[in-house]
Amino acid sequence: MARYRSPFRAFPDGSAIGVFTPLAIFALLFLAQLILPGRRVTGYVINPETGEPRNYRLNGILVFAIALIV
Repeated sequence: MARYRSPFRAFPDGSAIGVFTPLAIFALLFLAQLILPGRRVTGYVINPETGEPRNYRLNGILVFAIALIV
């Protein structure tokens, strides 16, 4: 019977690159979303607290380009 091996356990050579690489890529894309400039637009969804339309920041194309490069 095969023993269960946790995906978070380090590999035999001591590295856990298979676990931390996707985490690093996610962190990079999250930071890109926060840092890259984007156009601000007024949406159509109304904020129930203020009664005003919500504002959105559009920089998805730039983040997508970085995701393709990575």
